[in-house]
This record gives sequence, C-alpha cells and structure tokens, in this order.
Amino acid sequence: MKDASIQIQGDESSISLHTDVSGQCQSEFREGHQRRLEMCKILFSSAAAFGLEDCWSWKPVLDGKQVMSLLGISRPGPELGQAVSAVMEWQLSNPGGDVKVCQSYLAEKWGPGSNLKE
Repeated sequence: MKDASIQIQGDESSISLHTDVSGQCQSEFREGHQRRLEMCKILFSSAAAFGLEDCWSWKPVLDGKQVMSLLGISRPGPELGQAVSAVMEWQLSNPGGDVKVCQSYLAEKWGPGSNLKE
C-alpha cells in the first residue's frame, strides 16, 4: 500500500502535498484535497461572517459565581453547569451580545419560577 500525507503549514497558500501515490490515484487524491480545502474556506468565511472566527477561545460572558447569584443557587451542582452551558449557547447565538440581555435570557429561562431546567 502506498503512503499519502498532507501537511498544512500556516495559511492555505502554503499547503504542500507529499505523496507516493501515482497515476489516477494521485489525481483523485488531489481533487479530493481541493474539494476539502474549498469546504474549509467556506466554513471559515461563514464563521467570520457570523462573528464566530475565534469562538473556541471565548469564555462565558457570565461566570459560575455570577450565574449562581443571578439564579439564587447556593451551591455548585449539575444545574449550575447546565445554566453556564446555556450562557455559552446564548453567546454563540448572539456574538457580541450585551451581558444584560444574556442575564435577562438566563433569568427568564432558569430563574425562580421557571419550569424549564434543561
């Protein structure tokens, strides 16, 4: 079996293809590589269009202590983890959104008297 590998260095303009595959297999491999590269470009431009290009580095706009205070939770537990996850989901749906709007969302969804705790 022949060996094929792809090395990506820096941006997409410095992609190098190293392969021992020959003939038709090499051509198909390059075409598949080009399709995957185009899909990645589309994905990255879509993330940028929605303001999500660096979302993996975001911290929740409300930390655990703030969530506990807002919801009246006395001790950390599973409900706190779910509420902080809800904060992150809100943040991904509202990049650059206002913290006060997030607090209102969280209080409505998770606050005292709400029966939605999922």
